[in-house]
Formats: sequence, structure tokens, C-alpha cells
Amino acid sequence: MSEYYFAFGSNMDKERMIKRSVEFIETEMQKGILNDWKLVFNKIRDDKEGAGYANIEPEIGSIVEGIIYKTNQDGIKKLDRREGVPDHYIQKIIPVKNNDKKLIDCVIYIANQSKTNDSLKPEKWYLNHLLAGKEFLSKDYFKNLKNTETLD
Repeated sequence: MSEYYFAFGSNMDKERMIKRSVEFIETEMQKGILNDWKLVFNKIRDDKEGAGYANIEPEIGSIVEGIIYKTNQDGIKKLDRREGVPDHYIQKIIPVKNNDKKLIDCVIYIANQSKTNDSLKPEKWYLNHLLAGKEFLSKDYFKNLKNTETLD
């Protein structure tokens, strides 16, 4: 059985997914749009003060762009471990719009509120992983992402 995963953070870098041994079908990678959510960098990084990882929060009228990966149960289990489910992130299934404007139920990771802080910023190296998904992002979304203030 196939599973779909929506990456809005550092896993938009397919090389990172490969390095993490998460199998996916490269020819089936597609743009994903999540309506009424916004991208934030408020997930606390335990080993670096002030540094934040990507997270999403509900916000009517906002969108989060990213990549829909087609993976399998083993891939989802690896992602669960990597994302620290259930302590750091919670896994949810949320419909995401694909290239054809169809809704696909995708696994999405949302940070536990106890692991967030709104005063954080991403580091440049981390933001670069998100920017690696450029071919799947609109020009405006990519530009806004690129202009995100970083910690360094």
C-alpha cells in the first residue's frame, strides 16, 4: 500500500530524503498546496539556542507549498522516527492539493505545542534544504522563503 507524505520543511530537499533512507518514487513527486495553513520556524532545536525548524500552523487565507512524495509504510515509519513522533512532532493525515488540483490525503508532521517558541529563526543551512524544492514552488513562495530572516 502506498502512502503520501507532504514535505514543507527540510525534506523538500530530495537528497535529504535519500540520505535518510526514505524510499520514494521520484517520477511521482509533485507540487503540494495546503490551504489555510502558514509556514513558521517555531519548532525548538534542542542543541542550538534561538534556532527553529519548520512547522505549520492554521491560518485562514494562507497557504503552505511543498512536495508530495509517494512512499510506503516503511518510509513513513522512518519519517516518524526522524521527526521524533510523538514527542517532537505529531503525525496527521491532511488533504493536500496536488498539481491537478486534486486532494490527496498526506501524512504531515506538526510540532507539539510544548516544543515550540515563536521567537526562533531558521539557520541558513537549514533554510537551504527548503530552497532545494524550488522546482515545486511558485516564484512568489520561493522568493518569500529565500527572504526569510535567518539566525546567522
